[in-house]
Order: sequence, then C-alpha cells, then structure tokens
Amino acid sequence: MRLETERLTLRPLRDEDLPRIIEYGTKPEFYRYLPIETQTADTIRAFMKERMADQRAKSRTRVTFAVVPTETDEIIGTVRLGVFDEENGLADIGYAMDLTCQGEGYMTEAVRRMIAFGFIDLSLTVIWATVDKENTKSWKLLERLGLKRSLTPPDALRIVGGPENDYAYQISADNFRTTAQA
Repeated sequence: MRLETERLTLRPLRDEDLPRIIEYGTKPEFYRYLPIETQTADTIRAFMKERMADQRAKSRTRVTFAVVPTETDEIIGTVRLGVFDEENGLADIGYAMDLTCQGEGYMTEAVRRMIAFGFIDLSLTVIWATVDKENTKSWKLLERLGLKRSLTPPDALRIVGGPENDYAYQISADNFRTTAQA
C-alpha cells in the first residue's frame, strides 16, 4: 500500500532503507525527544524487522510508512499509526524525520496524509499523539494540523515519563473533516 501527497510518497519500508535510517537515526539529536533508548545499528535493525513483519502480516492496526520525497526516492523519515482500541476506533500517530530535512514542511504533509488515511480508510474516530513538552516543533506541527491538547488522555495511550513530561493531543474524525474542508 502506498499513500501519495503533493510532494511525497508514503510507502512500505524496504530492506534498502536500513543504511539510510541508521545514518540519521543513530544521531543523539535525532532521537532525543523520542520515547526510545539510545539508538544503534542493532536497535534500528530490530525496529525495521518488527515494522516489516507488520507489513508482511498486512496489519491494519499498526502501519508504518517510509516518508520519501518524490524527487529523490530516498527515505527521510517514518510515520506510523497504531490502533490501540479497535472497538472505539482509537489510534495514536508517531513520526520521526532526518533532522537535515526539517523546515521543508515534509512531516506536516506526511502526518496530514496519515491522519486522513486513519479517518477515511480505517474509519477511526479519534487519533492521539504524545509529544515531549520541550519538542516545540513537534507540538506546533500537531496544532497546525488541528490537533488539540488534552488534559485527559486515554489510559492506553503511553505517556513516557508521565504527563508532567509530555503533552497529549487528539483530533476527532468530525474535527478532521471540518479542518480539511476549511
């Protein structure tokens, strides 16, 4: 499965993406705000193995796409959607990007498309995100896309370090439709 935007292709991860992800993903400034341990080539290989297993299983409850500018065909980041409550249509979104590619609007475009995929293709009702309070660029991205900060995230939503360190954001399908039409 592939998703398209004006400037990007969101496609399944490939084995040949691994060296590029290791290149940008092992830099401490890349993962400083992510809820993950120190990244090494081995931890990134494990990440890829897990995500590619989801792809082979054709999971629709946990999908991860490579973010690829159409003009380069080189991975610059990933965006994922994980359904944590199928009955109520609740999911969370996560994303990460090579820091040398920031400031071009690519991640805003990728996250917008992934949210649309969640609401339109998966019929979700609410999409959540958590972000480190110090990661201003990330929470501003979420706010640009219409997500609202929430004081009461669902228990199933993992808040690393607790709510004193992270913000939780949400957008409902109805709010997305209103925002998308504006």
